[in-house]
Amino acid sequence: MEDLFEIITIWGLLIFNVIVFGILEFYLAGRKNKWIGLLIPVLSLVLLVPLSIDFIDEFSEIPVWENSYGDETLDDVKIYFGVINDKSGSPVAFSDLQVKDRSSGEKKWYPMEFDQQGNLIGGKEALKYKSSIEDLSQTDGFFTGKSCSPKAMKWEYVKGREGGRYRSQLILAALYIVVIAFYFFIYWIMRKRLCRREAAVAEEKRQMLKSL
Repeated sequence: MEDLFEIITIWGLLIFNVIVFGILEFYLAGRKNKWIGLLIPVLSLVLLVPLSIDFIDEFSEIPVWENSYGDETLDDVKIYFGVINDKSGSPVAFSDLQVKDRSSGEKKWYPMEFDQQGNLIGGKEALKYKSSIEDLSQTDGFFTGKSCSPKAMKWEYVKGREGGRYRSQLILAALYIVVIAFYFFIYWIMRKRLCRREAAVAEEKRQMLKSL
């Protein structure tokens, strides 16, 4: 309920500001001084772009899974993959296999594929750790189908039940960019209108001088 109130408040303030500052931008951009019309677009650029970047940064740092499976028994590497569960606790997505070299710390990601019985059947690199992976994957039932890249896992998380806040933030980040573009568009339209008006006045004066 608190999150919903926060979302409604943010959206309400955003709409209010767009209306008020949009009307003000129509007025300022239509003035002869072209610089004063840039005040609102530039201020929105300075204030809203950092907010959008903050939202995107927070999205990049979200946990990509709720549970993880790792094996510390291998001598030279550690294998690891993450899982996103639904409300009932059943897996809806699982990540590619992460293989970490114990000596260098280097991490590599390898796709995996399980058949309908939970047996690992691909890919080529992951099959090197077949027995260890199946021991891990069958701890809480078993997995079927193909794994997701870490990037794809983020989107699976955002689409899931825990991702509502991140969805709202990404939408707001996109809207902030749209708002900035909207103010610059108003400025461009009003400057063109002013130029046409001044050209019409100048042409009218020329016609009057010709008629004298």
